[in-house]
Amino acid sequence: MKERTKHMPSAVALTLSGAIVAWRFAGLFWGLVVGRYWCRVLLVLLAAQWLTTLASLWNRPYQELRNVRQAPLIEPLPETAAITMKLRERRDV
Repeated sequence: MKERTKHMPSAVALTLSGAIVAWRFAGLFWGLVVGRYWCRVLLVLLAAQWLTTLASLWNRPYQELRNVRQAPLIEPLPETAAITMKLRERRDV
């Protein structure tokens, strides 16, 4: 299971570091560009890019966790699979 969820720590670390930087410096940058509306538009676009990157980043761990939940708990043995294939071939429909 560890191999299937190896992207989760990276997603958490990048999300937390980005949130800390945004929390700490967003007000400072917003206050520096008081009269320049094009700078504020660029800051809003940068924030939108950050959010879409986070969505893309979290997609992989989400898919991995979904596959872990849907994976069968017990894998059938190869001999069992071969026997069931032979039985399916022999049956009349």
